[in-house]
Amino acid sequence: MNPQASKKLRREQRQPFNEVCGILLLCSVFMLAAVLLTVLVQAGFTLLISGIRNDGMDMDNILRTITTSLQENGVGYLLYAVACLVVILVWKGKAFYKTAFHSYRPMGFSVFFQLLCVFFSLQMAGSLISGYLEGILNLWGLSTYSFLEEVTGGSKTVSMFLYVSVFAPIVEELLFRGAILRTFQPYGKRFAIVFSALLFGLFHMNLVQTPFAFFLGLILGYVAVEYSLTWSIVFHFINNCIMAELLSDYTNLQSVLMFLFVIAALIILTIHGNDLKAYHRSLNPMPKEAIRSFWTAPVTILFLLVCLASCLCCITVL
Repeated sequence: MNPQASKKLRREQRQPFNEVCGILLLCSVFMLAAVLLTVLVQAGFTLLISGIRNDGMDMDNILRTITTSLQENGVGYLLYAVACLVVILVWKGKAFYKTAFHSYRPMGFSVFFQLLCVFFSLQMAGSLISGYLEGILNLWGLSTYSFLEEVTGGSKTVSMFLYVSVFAPIVEELLFRGAILRTFQPYGKRFAIVFSALLFGLFHMNLVQTPFAFFLGLILGYVAVEYSLTWSIVFHFINNCIMAELLSDYTNLQSVLMFLFVIAALIILTIHGNDLKAYHRSLNPMPKEAIRSFWTAPVTILFLLVCLASCLCCITVL
């Protein structure tokens, strides 16, 4: 094959990955723009009211208003969710929304419970990895928790609760387990599940959430591929609405539930270990050319650099 034809072939092989990561960068820009817009509007409105009242606001109060808006104002995130749905529509067309919720097989309660246990156990594994990363950073006098603890936890407003509990599970599943996973599916289920989960983890753009988001993405990807996108939304909803929101003020109860889920998952994996191995063997190996094309695609590299920069920005001095 001549060099020109070879270059064209490599460009064609990288095209799906450039496309996917380009969409993720676009969604990131929309999120940033929507959030900053609502924060500036709220801060400007607060300053206007302060001027009318003639009570004055120093720089500390202005910064406090902006920080509070970032924590509590979910309107920007809701606008981003709508924009993301539009992006998917333009990208994949109307046919995507008509077929996205196709059911491959029914899910009984027993399977649902078993998957739920494994789902939360993998989240625990991701949290442990995040803890180890935090410990390593602490050795150097750095932290990522101190920055993120201000913007994580239970929502303080209805708008933020709606986004985290309802809109985020729907939009993120449509994007990652719907559009992106389907784009990757021609390379096999294994590739589609693993690499859609990897991008899902990276999209959170911080060292705390990335590991457990990746592990969650593995289960959500399996559920979407083997059952339906509807079920992956249900699992995502349970995680965000119940565990992250409704139980956010009951940390002891959260810990007990997570411990019970881990014990149950160990029992389930012991009983169904052979079934898991059989499923693993049934999947085609990930194509080496697809893996190489993913990591060398220019827009993938750009997306990874943006994620790395965002992670570094979340690191603060203790």
